[in-house]
Amino acid sequence: MTPEKIVENHKKYVLQSWSKQGNLNPIPVAKADGIYFYDFDGNRYTDMSSQLVNLNLGYGNKAIGDAIIGVKADMADHISSRKLESAFERTIYSYKKHWGGFKVDNMMFYVLNDFSDDEIESIAEKIQSEKERYISVNKLYVAVSKTNNKLKSLPKTYRIVLRMLRLAVRADMTPMFYDRLEVKKLILAVDDISLLESIYNENLKKLEVYDRDNGTDYMIFLSSIALIGIVYTLIEIAYNFINDITIS
Repeated sequence: MTPEKIVENHKKYVLQSWSKQGNLNPIPVAKADGIYFYDFDGNRYTDMSSQLVNLNLGYGNKAIGDAIIGVKADMADHISSRKLESAFERTIYSYKKHWGGFKVDNMMFYVLNDFSDDEIESIAEKIQSEKERYISVNKLYVAVSKTNNKLKSLPKTYRIVLRMLRLAVRADMTPMFYDRLEVKKLILAVDDISLLESIYNENLKKLEVYDRDNGTDYMIFLSSIALIGIVYTLIEIAYNFINDITIS
C-alpha cells in the first residue's frame, strides 16, 4: 500500500483524537520497532503516546506471549468458580512476572510473558492441584501451549489451546502439554475441520464399518503396525475431532 493510500484510509476510517478531522495530516508509518516508528522517507519518530496507550510494551516486542495456559472447569456453582479463578491468579502472580487472563464461557486462559519452561510447567501442575481443594469442582482440565510464541502467533496459539482442551476432555488427560503430544501436533495445526473429516471418510470409515458388520478386527491390526499405526493414530484423532467440534 502506498503512503498516499494509507493517509487517505486514515482520514476516511480513523477517528483521530485531539485533532479536527478536516485538518489532519497523518504520518504514514512504514515500520515500527521498540519505541520508534518510521515513515516512508526513513525518518524515525519516538512514540511518546504508545499509539494512544495500546502499545505500552513497545512495537514488535518479541518477549510477549511466551505461552498460553487454558483451563476448563466443570463447576457445581458459580461462587466456587470465582474462588477457583482467584486461586489460579494468585498462583501466577506469585512469580512476579507479566501475564494477562480472560474468560470464555467456563474456560479461563492465561497468557504468560517471560516465564521459563519449568515455571510454566509448575504453574500448570499447581493449577491442576487446585481441584483437590474445591469439592464443587467436578472436573478440571489444563492445557499448555508450546512456549516461546511470538505476539503475532497468539491468535493461532489460542485456537490450538482450545483444541487441546477438547482433546483433554475426550481423552481424560490433564494437564496436557503441547510439547509432549508428539505426532498429535499435526492434527492440532489443521484449521479446516472438513479436511479431517475427509481423511477419515477416505481411509478408515469403510474398514470400521466392515469390522462392525463382520466381527473382524482389521482396525486393531492396523494400529499394531508401527508406521501404519502412526497414520491410524492420526486418522483416529481426526475422527474424534469431527465428532466434538465445540467444547460443551
